[in-house]
Amino acid sequence: MQKDGDYYRHGTVVNPEDGKVYRLRLALEEDDSNVLQVRGYIAFFYQTQYWKRVVE
Repeated sequence: MQKDGDYYRHGTVVNPEDGKVYRLRLALEEDDSNVLQVRGYIAFFYQTQYWKRVVE
């Protein structure tokens, strides 16, 4: 994975349900560093999830 500006790119992620591998981009949200933006790609289609860090 390579850092490209505010993003980490050129990684991969695997869907555990079917074993398919997707391109991946990660970024921390600018206004909240406890939120990680996880984006998986196939061609021009993508899905984004926001993962929030649990702080105790």
